[in-house]
Amino acid sequence: MNDEAGRRQQRLARRAARGLGAIPDRCVAGHDMSVHARLESDGTAYCQECKRLDKRAQRDPSTPRPHRPRPASVDEVFRAHTVPVAGGHLRWAGKTSKGTPIVRFGASAYSAYRVAFRIEHGREPEGHVSPGCGMPLCVAGTHVEDRPMRKRTNSLYDAIFGAAQ
Repeated sequence: MNDEAGRRQQRLARRAARGLGAIPDRCVAGHDMSVHARLESDGTAYCQECKRLDKRAQRDPSTPRPHRPRPASVDEVFRAHTVPVAGGHLRWAGKTSKGTPIVRFGASAYSAYRVAFRIEHGREPEGHVSPGCGMPLCVAGTHVEDRPMRKRTNSLYDAIFGAAQ
């Protein structure tokens, strides 16, 4: 058995282990998360005020639901789930699937690495896209690399230090 403080500590530890970092300052509806933040058992943060308002709207049909503008593009969804951190990194704060950050828009899911690459470089990536900076879940466009970029980096490294034996 665990009390509320103990559960919160465990959930914050799970959140840190997943690389989700700090809880956002504001929810998508603009509520102050320092007051309304709660954590799911896997460490995912949610806004208790949004949940309370949704329940109230379900109980009282005369109360209008709070308006949450829907994102108009994959890029908007991407930007809504990123948090800038030191060193020029952009930490993914959204959902992941098997360790890969996922952007959900409409009925489709996209790799956040591929979306970041397309936003930064203005072209679709070739092959697998991954962060080249070494920081887990970094989706900064300048830090993600596709296959041609990795080949170029490897050939430059070989030219400087010699090919691996």
